[in-house]
Amino acid sequence: MLYTGKEDFPAVKTLKLSDLFREAGVHDKARLELEVPVYNINKGVNPAIEERIPTLGGYAGLVAKARENEAAGMDRNEAVKDRAFL
Repeated sequence: MLYTGKEDFPAVKTLKLSDLFREAGVHDKARLELEVPVYNINKGVNPAIEERIPTLGGYAGLVAKARENEAAGMDRNEAVKDRAFL
């Protein structure tokens, strides 16, 4: 799973399905466990991934530039469609 959110998030984190049940207040012992690694691909957080998988590095750059454009006052559609950084 890939993370591109704005909140602080570690470079890599493992999420467990059973944690969601605990958060929901279901205390029964889980009969099935699923663990999913989540990789933060925001620009500069995981440079090894950006280098190894250029498409993800490009996507991280796109997301970073779109956020920069939004911060400069563009609406989201304009921010993403801006071709100045392509």
